[in-house]
Amino acid sequence: GAAPFLSWRRMEPGAFWGRLINIIGITIGLLGLVMIVFKISDYTIHSTALERIVFPFGILVPRFAWVMCLFAVTAFAIVANLWRLIEMLPKSPGGVGGFIAHLGLAMAMAGLILSRGLEQKARILVAEGEPGTGLGYTVTYKDLTSHPQTDRENKVELDVTSVGGKVAS
Repeated sequence: GAAPFLSWRRMEPGAFWGRLINIIGITIGLLGLVMIVFKISDYTIHSTALERIVFPFGILVPRFAWVMCLFAVTAFAIVANLWRLIEMLPKSPGGVGGFIAHLGLAMAMAGLILSRGLEQKARILVAEGEPGTGLGYTVTYKDLTSHPQTDRENKVELDVTSVGGKVAS
């Protein structure tokens, strides 16, 4: 995170801390923006179902808070490398490859942390006459589109409903 700001020539402590505070401020703003997007999206309908993570010594941490902490670290790396990349590009276009590589890696990590850290899974078993439930949805078997022995394009038709009513068919 802070490594891109250390250069071969000596940097004044005031300039270093000024840059670092700016990067931290932008990172906090980006984190807040991501949290607002999650709050206004339909994701929050099921976010209470996310379990807690058990840390050493029995400490329980809400999954969403932990994922946002990890995302903040990657967001800091993204912003720091992007800042340094923009700063270095006019001076030394050939010397920015490392910053681009770290920027890509940090973005990939942020994506993995958000997608895997907040994913929700449920195994739903549906049989004829026996609907299955999971993640606030009820899945009911309707019918087959044709006979499975004679039609390779046969499909299973399902109804998906939530508390508010029918979602899909």
